[in-house]
Amino acid sequence: MTGLQCYRLMFAGALLLFAGCPRPGPPNNAPPSAAAPLRVMVVDDPPLAAALAREWLAHTETKIDLVEVSADKAAAAEQLPVDVVIYPPLLLGQFAARELLLPLDEQALADPDYARREILPALKEVETTWGRRTMAVPLGSPQLALWYRADLLAEKNLQPPKTWAEYATTVAAFAEKPAGLRPDANDWQALAEPLADGWAARLLLARAAAAALHRDQLSPLWNLETMEPLIAGPPWVRALEQLATDNRGSADPLLTPTQCYEKLQRGECAFAIGWPGVATESDKPLLLKSDQIGVAPLPGSSEMFQPATGKWESVASDESLHVPLLASSGRVASVTRASAQPKAATQFVLWLGGPTVSGRVSAMSAATTIFRTSHFQNGGSWQAPAPLKPHLVAYGALLFSQPEAGRRSALPRIPGAAEYLTALDRAVLATMKEEQTAEESLKKAAEDWRAITDRRRVQQQRQALRRSLGLGE
Repeated sequence: MTGLQCYRLMFAGALLLFAGCPRPGPPNNAPPSAAAPLRVMVVDDPPLAAALAREWLAHTETKIDLVEVSADKAAAAEQLPVDVVIYPPLLLGQFAARELLLPLDEQALADPDYARREILPALKEVETTWGRRTMAVPLGSPQLALWYRADLLAEKNLQPPKTWAEYATTVAAFAEKPAGLRPDANDWQALAEPLADGWAARLLLARAAAAALHRDQLSPLWNLETMEPLIAGPPWVRALEQLATDNRGSADPLLTPTQCYEKLQRGECAFAIGWPGVATESDKPLLLKSDQIGVAPLPGSSEMFQPATGKWESVASDESLHVPLLASSGRVASVTRASAQPKAATQFVLWLGGPTVSGRVSAMSAATTIFRTSHFQNGGSWQAPAPLKPHLVAYGALLFSQPEAGRRSALPRIPGAAEYLTALDRAVLATMKEEQTAEESLKKAAEDWRAITDRRRVQQQRQALRRSLGLGE
C-alpha cells in the first residue's frame, strides 16, 4: 500500500467533513475587551491584515488600529510601539534579543478554549519559543513536502523516494515527457523545486537537514561554542551538489513553493517540492484530479555527518530518515513589552490563534497553512478554495504524522537571519549557474557568515543562537 493510499484510508472521513461548514467556535470566541483600541502591527502580509480587519469589524463593529510595515523595517526597529505584532517566525530572534517581546503567560496558554493541545507540536516547541519561554502563538507555518504524480509512479511501479539518492534516480525516470499527456504539455520537466529569490537557501537547508544534523547536535549551522559556520562541511557540499545536478536543465527554475505545487497540478512535472497555498494569477488551469497526486515527507538520508569526528554515521533503525525544516515561512503573533494593556493583548493573540478565528484569518495569508487538527478534521475550520481542500487534508495528515521527538531543523532565528540567508542564497545560485563549484560557493558563504557574526558581535550571536535552540544562558 502506498503512502497516498494510507492517507486516503486514514483521512477519508476528514475529507468529507472538511468540505462542509466550519464547526462552531468555542464559547468565548468573542474578541477581548480593552480599555483603549489595541494597536496591531502586521509585517509583510496585506492579505492577513485585511482579513484581520474584516474579522474584527464583524465581531465588534469597530475598526482595529492596524499598522503595516515591511520585514526590513521591522527588523531594523529599536522599538515596537504597538500592543501586538504579527510577523514571520524568522524575526522572533531579532525582536527577542532586543527585549521587545513580552513572554506569554503559561496559565493563559493553558486555557481550554485556546486548545493548545491540538497545535502541531513543532510550532509550540520550536518556532514560538525563546530560551525556555513561549514568546508567540503560531498562526501557521508551512513545511516543504514532496508532491508527486501518484498515477505516473504507479505506471512504472515506483514508490515515493525516501532518500535524496533515491530521489535522483526516480526523477531521472521522468526526464522524458510520459506518453499519454495532453498534447499542449510542452513545458514538461521532471521536477519543480523552489529556487525563486529568497528560496534557494531555504531549499538547501531542507535538502541538507537530514545529513547535516547529527543526533548529538543542536545546531547544524554553527558550532555552539565558537560560532564557526558549519555550512561549508561535507553534508552541505553533498546536498548542494545533488540539488544542482537534479535541477540541471529545468526549464522553469525560479519558482516559489506554491508555484511548484501548482506546476504539478497543471500536469507539467512529476515531482514538486512545496505546499498547497493560495493560487497565483495564471491563465493555465489546474487539470489534475486529486487521486492523481500524492504527498510524502521530503526525502532524507540514511547517514548523518558527525562534525566532531569528521565521519559519516548510519541512521539507527529506530531513527527517522527525515528531518523537517521549520520556520521557512509562516506567521506568529506576540505581545510587545511596549503594550499598555498586556492582559488584553494576550487575550487578543489567543483569540487570533484560536481554533476558529485562525482558520478565517490566517487562511487568507499566502505565508501560512493549517496548524491545528481542527483545521482539517471534524468539519475543518480552515477556509480554503475548494480545489485545495483534498490536498490540505493529506498535507495536514503528513504534518501531524511527524514524530513528536527526534531531530528537527529550523531557519536561524537570530539577529541578522535575513543576512545569513541572503549569503547562502547567493552560494546556491552561483553553483546552479555553474559559476562556482558547490565547495567554492559554500566556502564563500561561510566567509560571509563569519563577517556578519563579527559585525553583530560573536558573543551576542552565540547567546541568541542558544536561546533560539531552547537553551538558557
